[in-house]
Amino acid sequence: MDFEVKWMNIRNKKVYETISYNTTQLATTRSAMLIRPSQVMFSVKFNFK
Repeated sequence: MDFEVKWMNIRNKKVYETISYNTTQLATTRSAMLIRPSQVMFSVKFNFK
């Protein structure tokens, strides 16, 4: 029997953002995605033999 605890989005961020700069064209690109709130998952795994 195995036990596992997972904690996702520990800092409880709401948005994932990336910003890239293109020095050749003097352009800035910004991308933003909404992400899930912080969550904790506890699981138990069984091996049947």
